[in-house]
Amino acid sequence: MLAVLARCHCMPNDPTATFAKRQRDRRSMDIATTASIARWRCPYKEETSHMSARFIMIIDDSPTICKILEVTLSRQGHQVMSFQQPVLALHALFQTKEVPFPDLLFVDLILPHLNGFQVIQFMRDHAQSRHIPIIVISRRDGLMDRLKARIVGANEYVTKPFKIQDIVKLVQRYT
Repeated sequence: MLAVLARCHCMPNDPTATFAKRQRDRRSMDIATTASIARWRCPYKEETSHMSARFIMIIDDSPTICKILEVTLSRQGHQVMSFQQPVLALHALFQTKEVPFPDLLFVDLILPHLNGFQVIQFMRDHAQSRHIPIIVISRRDGLMDRLKARIVGANEYVTKPFKIQDIVKLVQRYT
């Protein structure tokens, strides 16, 4: 599965982009992500005095949603890390092991290269991440999307736009 993820990471969905542009974009994205992972500090090494702080991961292609969730959850005392590329998030978790497994995962359904259903299925298929509560945050509000998310292993489903109070309650419930 990681080989498929690596292949998807290299091939954007934009057929009009030239090969050189795709390679340049990929290198700059890899450098930026590697730098952000390197600057990130592990919550369990430095935050041992505050035992209620949890590590929460967000996978959403919207920088606005990521920032809203990061600020909200950080103010609640949690360590938060977000990814806009699901392939990079799974790579950081399973291959580099630089990022610990989260206590809670927020994932969007509409993502580049992999959809949210595939991310959830991938997390549920591995023993290290099978126990992690997963909350779907999506613009899709259909019954079939909700049902499919539950079938692949999502614990909760929240539609956008969401209320911050609802997110805080869900985090309190699952951490």
